[in-house]
Amino acid sequence: MGKLTRAGLDLITRGAAVAAAASTGAVWIAVHYAPGRGQVHALFQVLALAENVAALALCRRKPAGALAGILAVYLAVDLVWVTGLPLLLALVNLAVLGGRRAIIAGTAVTAATVVVMPYLHGDHQTAAASLAGVAAVGLAVAAGGWLRLQLAARRIPQPVASGAADDRTAARPG
Repeated sequence: MGKLTRAGLDLITRGAAVAAAASTGAVWIAVHYAPGRGQVHALFQVLALAENVAALALCRRKPAGALAGILAVYLAVDLVWVTGLPLLLALVNLAVLGGRRAIIAGTAVTAATVVVMPYLHGDHQTAAASLAGVAAVGLAVAAGGWLRLQLAARRIPQPVASGAADDRTAARPG
């Protein structure tokens, strides 16, 4: 088994996540396209997908902000097949890069949103479907935690340059 490096993490969190979300969303939109009045609906689907892909592309800098943007789109539109995968990938990214409070808050808000969203849009949701959504959120956080542990186990401490401590103590007055 190979080592997971910072470059590998970047590839997973940026490249692969963005490509997977964009391709699955584009395929779903193309398969469900309806000519005529459906063109406006398809435009909004593409806009929702574009926002999710942009948020995933920028999620390394602000993981909580990317999750919040994707959650807003997930809650606003009833497109689970377009917005569900980016939502879970942003949650994995938050679990890898975020602090403890951000991870807990992001997980709780995401689980609540996944359960509440179908009811807000008038869909008939079963308890099993709600539990499956919460389980997917839990698995996403678990996968992110595992990636975080793998990175922490392979992290090599940065060497201190010789004389760096001497320079800091010499620069202090007194």
